[in-house]
Amino acid sequence: MNAKRSSIFRRRVLAAYKLAERKFEDDSDALYERLVSIFQKPNVARHAEMVGSSSTKWPISNLIKFPSSARRTVFEPVTKHHASVYSTSTKFHDLALLSDAPGRVAVVHKKSEFGPWLGLLSQAANVIDADVPNSVFERIAEAA
Repeated sequence: MNAKRSSIFRRRVLAAYKLAERKFEDDSDALYERLVSIFQKPNVARHAEMVGSSSTKWPISNLIKFPSSARRTVFEPVTKHHASVYSTSTKFHDLALLSDAPGRVAVVHKKSEFGPWLGLLSQAANVIDADVPNSVFERIAEAA
């Protein structure tokens, strides 16, 4: 009987993990499309990589490159799950230590739902709701 319960538990955990992964990919797709509509496709790199101060290669969901300068801004979707918050925060802290650090923006569904995790993300990045107007995306990308 214990083996059967264990098997059911493993399947449920795997299903929850796959659902969370799919949600992240959906959020990432929606964010990419939004960024392309604001900044134009040639300026938005999807699934990029950046090496942080620690020499860690970080996967970057969306990287905005401004053609008139060397300035770059990273936009990452963040879900209300501790693993998403911690990994994004760690990535952003590492990137912030670079001499040519990119701007860092965490995009969430509702900041009000993040509780104390919002403070953790805010230490390393600007945090915005996904439904803010395009002008906010532009302003924060230019200022970051």
